[in-house]
Amino acid sequence: MNSNIILILSVIIAFSNSLCIGLPIPQAAYYGWFAFIGLIGIINGVRINVTMVLFIIACVLSILANDIPSIFQAEYRLISFCLMILAIGPLNEGNSLNKFKWNLYGLINKVIIVGTLISFGGYLAHIPLFHGWSGFNGFTNHSMTMSSIGGISSLLCFKLFLDETNNPNTTFRKKWGFLGASVASVLVCFLGASRAALGATFVALFFYLWFYLGNVGKFMKYLIVALFLVVISSPVWYPYTEKVREKTEARNAMGGQFSSRDDMWNARKAEFESSPVLGIGFSSVDLKKSSDSVRANGGIEPGTSWLFMLSSVGLLGTLFFAILALKPIIKYMFNAKRYPLQLLLVITLLVWRSIHLFAEGYIMAAGDFSFLHVWILIALANVIVDNKYKITQE
Repeated sequence: MNSNIILILSVIIAFSNSLCIGLPIPQAAYYGWFAFIGLIGIINGVRINVTMVLFIIACVLSILANDIPSIFQAEYRLISFCLMILAIGPLNEGNSLNKFKWNLYGLINKVIIVGTLISFGGYLAHIPLFHGWSGFNGFTNHSMTMSSIGGISSLLCFKLFLDETNNPNTTFRKKWGFLGASVASVLVCFLGASRAALGATFVALFFYLWFYLGNVGKFMKYLIVALFLVVISSPVWYPYTEKVREKTEARNAMGGQFSSRDDMWNARKAEFESSPVLGIGFSSVDLKKSSDSVRANGGIEPGTSWLFMLSSVGLLGTLFFAILALKPIIKYMFNAKRYPLQLLLVITLLVWRSIHLFAEGYIMAAGDFSFLHVWILIALANVIVDNKYKITQE
């Protein structure tokens, strides 16, 4: 099968569970497709990431050491998790699969930008399909997903804007068009009203700009100009913050900014304390402490990925995950000039996801787009900082 066709089908399947128009792709077909990708990767070359293997072993031990309620289907979830990680995660770092992950990452970025801009246009045009029960969901099926994708799109477009500022052959329309697209994407992030996505976006923007410029003076210049533009343009963007302001006021009335997640976070802490080393079981919770956050089909709303990692697979599993997710960021920060500029975007997006994981619990949700996105970033960040894959294209 043609590699471009495989990429296009992979992107369609990756987004299939997250679109406002549901695609009739069965769960078995979803996992089956990525298992097929993983198998092709094995045939074309295998290079195992030992830390990822140790993380999977920790997950297996968490299941063996606990009597997990059948509603969670922990064994099935671990198999699904491994099938996805084999294809898009850091488990197999063979050259062929690295190239596939890099190209898939690039195509996903393009879809995110186009989808976000279409969503912004749909908001201005008052398209009913883009407004669902959760609020403004754009081309996705939930406002929180749209807000996240809008934040990521703003980073991607801002990167393109900075690239054009250093391109002597650029045009006025192209350069400022990318900046306009970045602003529109931030507005979409506001419309989706995810405060975690907004916070992660602004931190990641500063991170990217700092390492892109590599100079305190230039950074302060950009920062002062940006703050000035934000202030004078406030009459334009302030109305887009209405949903965020309403949510903030509602949370304050309920007792605090994080009142909606306090119970879930407290439950995760209690679960971790009951079994700190191996956790209470992969992708599961204590029904006595979390009955309200468990759906009839065993679906879980853990409220946070980092605490969910601690509670379900314990310190052992969290240690290996932290190495996978945070080591590339730290390594890049201390050796930024050694690496190609394209890696900065990967690391910045991984910083975005690492912050976002504090408020959203998708790190083990193998059928979710956010799961695929964070693990493909982890995979790429690791192989590039460790010089196991050379970037040959944008």
